[in-house]
Amino acid sequence: QVQQTAMTTIFLCRHGYREDFGVKNWRATAPRPFDPLLSDTGLEQAQQLGEFFAGVREKYKVDKILVSPYRRTLQTATAIADALDTSIGIEYGIIEWATAKGVSFEHDLLPMNTLSQSFPRLDTKFSSTVDTLPVGEDENKLHERCKQSIHQIASRFKGQTIVLVTHAAPLICLARGLVGDDNLEVRTGVCSITKIVAQPDDISKGTKWTVEENGSCAHLKDGEQMHWSFG
Repeated sequence: QVQQTAMTTIFLCRHGYREDFGVKNWRATAPRPFDPLLSDTGLEQAQQLGEFFAGVREKYKVDKILVSPYRRTLQTATAIADALDTSIGIEYGIIEWATAKGVSFEHDLLPMNTLSQSFPRLDTKFSSTVDTLPVGEDENKLHERCKQSIHQIASRFKGQTIVLVTHAAPLICLARGLVGDDNLEVRTGVCSITKIVAQPDDISKGTKWTVEENGSCAHLKDGEQMHWSFG
């Protein structure tokens, strides 16, 4: 049987504090109402997240940073990439759940050439593992999409260390899908870290994933903020 020769490590990170958090009626006048940038606080948190990864680079060689194509996640991922002097790749499989306060919306994404001008760390030649955008997702469909996506991503980067920068709802579902527990409680504070690993194993027996960190915010000077969960 083929042996998996190295441990697979997946870091799931949520974006930093958004500019619209706590701002009443922000969407009413925003030019991109579902694509807010990070606030100054969020940018500071993203930098602290990057500093964490720089601090553990001897232990974890990050092979790839994958990011949801929204500006807040790209800003957060850029801070990590700057700290590690590496690139980021857009991964549509970890995109935001297109539901805001119970209202569904269509993904309105900026084109790649526009994004690459704002985010020079973006690897425009990277091919997303999942190449379709979800449409009309309820909570069950979100779970299923994320489960399929994370297993495809994990298979593609088997034996490597990857960082996924995403949003609260898909982060929960990605973690649940990976470990096979639809009721797993996941902490989702902004710029939190959920670390899930698979030891080298005979792949014919199935891969066992273990949550080693659940929404850790120990690297953030102000600790956990803006935890979100279903319900």
